[in-house]
Amino acid sequence: DPTISTIADQSTNEDTDKTGISFTVDEGGGTDEDAQVLTVTATSSNTTLVPNGNITVNYTDNGGSSANVLSPTLDITPAANLSGTTTITVTVQDNGTGTPSAVETFDLTVNAVNDDPTISTIADQSTNEDTDKTGISFTVDEGGGTDEDAQVLTVTATSSNTTLVPNGNITVNYTDNGGASANVLSPTLDITPAANLSGTTTITVTVQDNGTGTPSAVETFDLTVNAVNDDPTISTIADQSTNEDTDKTGISFTVDEGGGTDEDAQVLTVTATSSNTTLVPNGNITVNYTDNGGASANVLSPTLDITPAANLSGTTTITVTVQDNGTGTPSVVETFDLTVNAVNDDPTISAIADQSTNEDTDKTGIAFTVDEGGGTDEDAQVLTVTATSSNTTLVPNANIMVNYTDNGGASANVLSPTLDITPAANLSGTTTITVTVQDNGTGTPSAVETFDLTVNAVNDDPTISTIADQSTNEDTDKTGISFTVDE
Repeated sequence: DPTISTIADQSTNEDTDKTGISFTVDEGGGTDEDAQVLTVTATSSNTTLVPNGNITVNYTDNGGSSANVLSPTLDITPAANLSGTTTITVTVQDNGTGTPSAVETFDLTVNAVNDDPTISTIADQSTNEDTDKTGISFTVDEGGGTDEDAQVLTVTATSSNTTLVPNGNITVNYTDNGGASANVLSPTLDITPAANLSGTTTITVTVQDNGTGTPSAVETFDLTVNAVNDDPTISTIADQSTNEDTDKTGISFTVDEGGGTDEDAQVLTVTATSSNTTLVPNGNITVNYTDNGGASANVLSPTLDITPAANLSGTTTITVTVQDNGTGTPSVVETFDLTVNAVNDDPTISAIADQSTNEDTDKTGIAFTVDEGGGTDEDAQVLTVTATSSNTTLVPNANIMVNYTDNGGASANVLSPTLDITPAANLSGTTTITVTVQDNGTGTPSAVETFDLTVNAVNDDPTISTIADQSTNEDTDKTGISFTVDE
């Protein structure tokens, strides 16, 4: 029989070949058998762990040159991700009569190794500024064989640009309960970029098992956050009020470009319109504001000045629009109500020229005009016109007659009173006549006009009293006939 040397038991780690296992063989017998050709084969008792086809015998026997001991070697490849023990049986057979053989066995122990977990490829991702990226899917596995299926995997993710994506803004949606994880698992990622920022960050996803050595696997992908032109912002503007015929000035509010520092150089346009252009024409709204772009990194503070139309009251809604000059020119709107309170305007009276008349001569038909003032809301008011004299000796107040009637509803147009003045008899001089017009609205406001009335002196005829008829006797004087005279 041929001979084979003893082969010691061997060991290797899981997924690691065992190569160069050496031993010697010989044809046995005397020199008459040296020319025999030996065949060396090897088999495995556990073909799941080591299939026979995974055993390679490195040996060539050319017969005539094999008079000396020969030294084959074995290379053994265990099946992937398996551990355990198999008995390797090495058989040497010659080609002589009866084909005798020799057998040697040894154990090969494949030591269990905790394989790295696996993670699938994750494609690069993108999202818009201020928009979450959710449901980024991938798969993980414990790696190795069924002996690792009960391992618990931990999945974590970090960002290379924590300004753009803080690590705390990455959520890993994943639970591994160990025993149920024999199959591939499918976590997902939800990522929230920091507000108003754009750019790129590399997300590193790490999967780690809880086996010996806690091996891990890593996958990276880029998340691009696309810049978006944010809407500008405007502060709230409270409702405002003013009185009729009174400007409302210095209505303050703040505006900003919105978004991050990448939008600070944008130029903002601020406009304002009125819903009631009769009460407040758009041209009567002034926006006090200048934006030079580069200097507008901070919040800006425009103001509004509003001039209501004359003699009108009511309410209008003011719409303030802020628009930037970035992509898409987005805008924002704020509205507030402006209430113009009705005010009872003073009535009006036209100028009256100075007047003159002669002593003892009336001055009649002194014409002037009056009006309620304000807008159409005051046309129904009733006006009272009175007149007084500064020199009541020359012109007693009672000697001034105002010719005027106001029936309210008919007073939409200007009214035309007249004055008749009777100076006191035989007097001359000057008096100031004060004409007052007063309405019957709230506060009974009034208007006053004055003019001078000059009464010219006139040289009156002298006067003589009546002289009664007289009588006397013939040749008798009539004396002392009395009478009076005056200048």
